[in-house]
Amino acid sequence: MNNGLVTRTFNVSTQLGTYSAEFVAPVWAQGFECQSRVCGLCCLTQLPTGVPQVHNSNVDKAICGFYDVERRLCQKYDRRPSGCKIYPFSFDVVEGQILISASLECPGTNFRESIQQGVILNMFNEPSVLKRITLMNNYYKKAVLFPDIWGRGGQVWKSLTSEIQGYFGNQKCFPFLSEATQLIFETVAGLFNQKAPKIPPISVGSATKNTEGLYIATRFESHNLGLVKSRGSKIKIALFDNNFKEIKKTKLKTPAKFLELEMDKEAQHLLGDYVSFLFSRPFLSLAAIIASMEHTPIPMILPKVLAGSFVPIEVGATLIAYRDNLERIERDTMREIVSFSKGTTHSTFNRPDKLRTY
Repeated sequence: MNNGLVTRTFNVSTQLGTYSAEFVAPVWAQGFECQSRVCGLCCLTQLPTGVPQVHNSNVDKAICGFYDVERRLCQKYDRRPSGCKIYPFSFDVVEGQILISASLECPGTNFRESIQQGVILNMFNEPSVLKRITLMNNYYKKAVLFPDIWGRGGQVWKSLTSEIQGYFGNQKCFPFLSEATQLIFETVAGLFNQKAPKIPPISVGSATKNTEGLYIATRFESHNLGLVKSRGSKIKIALFDNNFKEIKKTKLKTPAKFLELEMDKEAQHLLGDYVSFLFSRPFLSLAAIIASMEHTPIPMILPKVLAGSFVPIEVGATLIAYRDNLERIERDTMREIVSFSKGTTHSTFNRPDKLRTY
């Protein structure tokens, strides 16, 4: 499988001490340049806590009350919440090393090596970030110190990485969710000489409800705001222009199954890069955090956590293909599918207090 990732290593100095840090991203999203007064889509898709919300009839959704829709600027920029200062970067801590990545739903991510280290380092001046570093380290250490929780977690993760990346290296079409999920559970069960449970087919309806909401419809050369809503057996998919006026709306009944869609080679490579990116992020650490909270062995949590990361990819592929009447996925469409799934998959790294709802 094409592993098109870029990593950069540097040190981060905080009030808690100096940490080794690694930035990781796909080659096609290795840079970042905020498009001030042009974009502002994060202010509609990212709703910080403790901030007034305003209903915007154009997108049929509440947006940040600090956001000036006309000027596309934050009205409280110097006093904006810490989460807004950090976006689009997310981080986690594993054994004292900070792992950093940029959200692939942000249209500011690009091919160019344009991220200055200072932009990333600024986030570590935020008190809330220092608290999260402490929290994540404590959860991780707690899980490691209890062998009954850790339970060969490292070996399981290594095997899963090998099996899943090999699987996606030969994957040329959707749907793959049920097959990949079964492979994940079989791999883990095999390591413990157990029989894997038969995974029932995943419902499009239930999967859509877990991923509905606003998202940034990022393509390589353009971006818009998207909205997915489900009510009963009906799904609405809308697309908005730069002035947040609805330019396309698709209504459909919830599909009985995920669409069968071929991928061209560039789309395959891009999906392969994204899967490699998922495995470069610390799902193992995430499982350790959950395990330390619930006292459940990490190998029992990993399959669910990892399989859940593929749900929004499959949902995004089906809904976007329905919207655009597609039978084949090419590179730009895959970029939007990845963008759709990214925010859902990694939100837990930004909000440790929300881990129980993962």
